[in-house]
Amino acid sequence: MWLKSASIVFLFILVVGVLTQFGCAKPERAPETRTEAEPSPEQLAPRPSPTPEALTPQPPPRADEVTDAVRRIFNDVVTIDKTHNPYFVAGDFNADKSEDLAVIVKPAEGDTPILAINDELANWLIREPKKIMVPKPLSQARAMEIRSKPDPIRKGDELLAIVHGFGPTGWRNPEARQTFLLKDVAGSDLRAESVKKLTKSNADLPLLNGQVIQNGDVLAETLAGGKGLLFWTGSAYSWYPQGSPKDKH
Repeated sequence: MWLKSASIVFLFILVVGVLTQFGCAKPERAPETRTEAEPSPEQLAPRPSPTPEALTPQPPPRADEVTDAVRRIFNDVVTIDKTHNPYFVAGDFNADKSEDLAVIVKPAEGDTPILAINDELANWLIREPKKIMVPKPLSQARAMEIRSKPDPIRKGDELLAIVHGFGPTGWRNPEARQTFLLKDVAGSDLRAESVKKLTKSNADLPLLNGQVIQNGDVLAETLAGGKGLLFWTGSAYSWYPQGSPKDKH
């Protein structure tokens, strides 16, 4: 009887030991694999929008389209100055292969529009191209741009608004809102000139970072009886009077 009880106890201990051994064993992990449909971290990272290789051809701007663009940017704080002929022109003025719009405007009547135009939190940047010099190197020009704070805009000022284009449709795109409001450079005979064409004709062109500008368009006009160019420095617009050296910065 005693032997039978001992045998039962022994078998019970043996079974418990075997079960314990299998219960503590850790299952072997399968190696991590990425299915073809699962994106890699590199694919998940945001990528910049592709830059078009060439300026997408656009139809000439219509007066109603220009009015809509000015209203989209400025609401009712400026009005288009139609006393100039022409008073608007399109071109790739910041050389990013997206068409921009330049239009001559003036502050709307009343004090409220003036306050809104000069508001530091406004969606446009007020600049005075005649005060923005472009010496060598270009970093000095940007430092001078920061120091040359423009004077406030006043009633009756004639201004040149430049709306930078966005994407293939340029300034017509509803997302095109980067705008410069330029003082003292609203002239006559406003037109866009291709830099490459001007280079081929040996035209008088400004220097940028020690070299003649090479891409995009410039705004050519007559200002106070003298011809000149408005050109993009990479961060703002500068005025370049064409003529005798004494007229230039």
